[in-house]
Amino acid sequence: MKRIQHEEITQANAAKLWKLYQDVSNWKRWDHKVEESFLEGEFKTGSKGMLKPKGGPKTQFRLTEIRENEFFSDLTRLPFCKLEFKHELNRMKL
Repeated sequence: MKRIQHEEITQANAAKLWKLYQDVSNWKRWDHKVEESFLEGEFKTGSKGMLKPKGGPKTQFRLTEIRENEFFSDLTRLPFCKLEFKHELNRMKL
């Protein structure tokens, strides 16, 4: 299994960041690798959506875990593999 990790440090408010995560149709406004995305229904565990990365095919995903203002994960199944993305907001001690 291959694992890729990326981390960003910001002074942004977690609740404001969470609102950006919940607004799936507008991910392309702040994630320039996303061409199109949408969610069928609410931002909650089990909801399904679509994401099209720039230069890539449309993929279906499912939200697999939600902890409001803290964490969400989503799963995409592709031929011969699956992609799991985990998004975590941690408060840093300064």
